[in-house]
Amino acid sequence: MAQRYGSWGARAGALILDGLIVGVLLIVVLGLLEGALGLGGLLSWLVSLIVLGTYTGLTMTRSGERNGQTFGKQAANIRVVRDNGEPVTLKTVALREVGLKGIGWWITFGVGWLADVLWPLGEGEKRSLHDLIVRTHVMDTSPAPQPQTPLHWAPPMPQLAPPIAAHLNAAYGLRGRIVALDASLADDITVIVGALQTSAGRAQQLWDALSETSPEALRGRIANAEQAGKTELVEALRQQQAVNERMDSQLNRYRDEFERVLAELETIRGHLVSASASTDNDNRENLTATVRALRDETHALAAGTMAAYGEV
Repeated sequence: MAQRYGSWGARAGALILDGLIVGVLLIVVLGLLEGALGLGGLLSWLVSLIVLGTYTGLTMTRSGERNGQTFGKQAANIRVVRDNGEPVTLKTVALREVGLKGIGWWITFGVGWLADVLWPLGEGEKRSLHDLIVRTHVMDTSPAPQPQTPLHWAPPMPQLAPPIAAHLNAAYGLRGRIVALDASLADDITVIVGALQTSAGRAQQLWDALSETSPEALRGRIANAEQAGKTELVEALRQQQAVNERMDSQLNRYRDEFERVLAELETIRGHLVSASASTDNDNRENLTATVRALRDETHALAAGTMAAYGEV
């Protein structure tokens, strides 16, 4: 898995949050010590370093996945790790957080602080100056983004003949567009498309059978058998021809019916587009009734009734 370094924004957010936490702790501690010790500037600064060191030492030396995290870093989903792979220790914290970030920033009158904060913006692995010195990295601990699976309205169906697959893919595409316009129709439209898929499977069986023995090929065989005087073969071939022609007629009816349903789905989509800004409840109720009627008709189609493959 590729290394994911903590972003500058995450580091800045953690710095702000940790600053607020340390600031509150300082207010409490300095308030308690003020009356007893009469804290001056230098003593207050030393107390500040002790509070910073205590806070970062206790939080960043925790074991397990929280090692290298202050509460601010934990909230920002980043973590300090050592380049040698060993856990962050008190020694690392003392040098990194107190020595460089605390004392170092102070003695450079803020110049070091500004350079240190901005350095990750131009550094290839998003390290600050103190990371380079102490040999640490700040890593992103947020869950890795999952690869996006391409969205397909219809499952791949290489077993379907191209004309049948084209019909079915069109139905799935219309389903997606209709549901995007009105999610309340999702269940009914899904039933319709599911019924069409079942019907497409049956149409594929007709296609396969006709591809193996076409009506034209049978007519040629019958003509040759008649010329050869093979009466019994002619009779058998004529029976096969009758079934073959029936299947061809059924397949044509399937095509017509499927195209009719697609046309009605297109009409439903058109109604939805034109009524997208309308608040006419009667029109929406009529549209819902139309969808449900189409659902029932299409379910009958899938069951192989007269609507799809009427008697020949």
